[in-house]
Amino acid sequence: MIPLIRQKKLQSLAVDDLNRTFSATTNRMNCSKINRRRFIGSIPIRSDLYKILGEARAAQKMPWHRQHVRLYRTIFPQMTNWLPEEEASQLRFEFETKLARLEAA
Repeated sequence: MIPLIRQKKLQSLAVDDLNRTFSATTNRMNCSKINRRRFIGSIPIRSDLYKILGEARAAQKMPWHRQHVRLYRTIFPQMTNWLPEEEASQLRFEFETKLARLEAA
């Protein structure tokens, strides 16, 4: 069994490590839009967005189940936030237009 004093010291070290990790994560999450745009080169967000949009463009009827439609309605606009504003707004508009067309079919 670990003596009580040693346990307290280990707990304190663990909390310090956790605080350092959380602080580093928070700093990364609060990066500016410029840094986010630089970071996008390593993330396949743009290709994922165009893949989803391509499926919607090519379809004559809804290509996804209800659950996927709800998921895409939620995550598609969020994913576009990583892109430049003009491109993001164009993609959101086109996605909503295609979904409306498919739901009417």
